[in-house]
Amino acid sequence: FFTGTIGIPILLFIYKFLPSIYTELPHSENLLFQLLGYVFQVGLCEELLKIAPVFIYIYWKKNNNEDVEPLKIVILGLFSALGFAAFENIMYSLKFIENSAILAINYGVQGALEGTHQAMIISIARYLSTVFGHALYSGIFSYFIALTYISGERKYALFIVGLSLSSLIHGSYDWLTSLQPTFAGFIDVGAFILFYGYVLKLRGMIDLSNIQNKN
Repeated sequence: FFTGTIGIPILLFIYKFLPSIYTELPHSENLLFQLLGYVFQVGLCEELLKIAPVFIYIYWKKNNNEDVEPLKIVILGLFSALGFAAFENIMYSLKFIENSAILAINYGVQGALEGTHQAMIISIARYLSTVFGHALYSGIFSYFIALTYISGERKYALFIVGLSLSSLIHGSYDWLTSLQPTFAGFIDVGAFILFYGYVLKLRGMIDLSNIQNKN
């Protein structure tokens, strides 16, 4: 809820002050520039936004002299992403409605039918794929942050690796979606396998850490 109602408006406000050469990269006619734009503009900014509740949780725990729980970091990252995806899809749905109205004004009944058809197909595709994808990308980023509270070292390095990897996967998915949605689906499959492996590894590390603390 925080990410959707507060985070997204803040992100849109920040976009207004960023150079147009940066914000327009995803819309470039050059495929390489498109990819760079999706990774370093869309992926980077959205992943930083979605991870904000994780740092609020960490700050809250430290401020109250309580232990930060690595698995809760991952869970918060997942739910923050789900909230972001839900509100983002609402915004896109409103755009699809506006587009349908414009087509109806310009082309009458045929335009209204075409606009409604496009809105339904694209909306369903987004609901099925982007919600799942957003959760995976933020889950992967959250995993690397959680690692810092198990290893107790390389915090900045792990943060950069997590941000870079999640932004790369996120941006690659968006880029492929604009070219061939079927291929983009394989990105999410790979992200799920990666995230699942990370969660298993994290649980193993937590169990090992608990055993060592008891000993």
